[in-house]
Amino acid sequence: MEVVVLTRSARPDGAARLARALAHAGLHVTLATHPRHESGDLGCEGIRVVEIPDWPPVIPPDDEPAWTLQFNAAMVARAASLDLEADVIHVVGWQLTWAAASLKGLLSVPVVATLPDLTVDRTSAGTAAFVHQAQWWLTFEARRVLVASARRAALLERSFDLPEGKVAVVRHGARLGERMTQLYRKCIVEEREHHRQTDAGRPALRAQIERSLQAAAQAERPA
Repeated sequence: MEVVVLTRSARPDGAARLARALAHAGLHVTLATHPRHESGDLGCEGIRVVEIPDWPPVIPPDDEPAWTLQFNAAMVARAASLDLEADVIHVVGWQLTWAAASLKGLLSVPVVATLPDLTVDRTSAGTAAFVHQAQWWLTFEARRVLVASARRAALLERSFDLPEGKVAVVRHGARLGERMTQLYRKCIVEEREHHRQTDAGRPALRAQIERSLQAAAQAERPA
């Protein structure tokens, strides 16, 4: 199974730990991150690290909305240049929401999202609204949203009115890679079924649109 992990920061206790666990479980992992954030020694085979540098003109990271959007554009461009293949996209943090949504559409694969934190207390009011919107969009695009505690899951479900089963509590620990593999497989099956149902409904939708257009054209004809 090919898993692409998108993250702004491959911290040893976050995305890097996830990548190691997946690789130890036999999955092939591409970890895409910013070179400014130290990913450290990932310590096992099966992980390819792709660094996404800043695009010119360089935007300072303290201008978080502008920097984030530019980083997402660079992420998608780099993925296109690599002819990336994936069975699942796993995005860690809200910062790669736009890239995850774009790659989901391009590759027709499910997105799994980890939201380590929902707090935006250290941001300005304008940035807080930007972060909240990004988090909501990520929960919409993701097949599963992973959090570390039941309290955080309840907060997430209330904040974004998420359907039952969308949020899962997954803690790092023993057999993390095996547990994630099982979850990915369920997401892949669900995503394929979603595409099957969508494709099956397209002919009827197309016919309905054509009938509506014909009726509108007839109504516009002079008596």
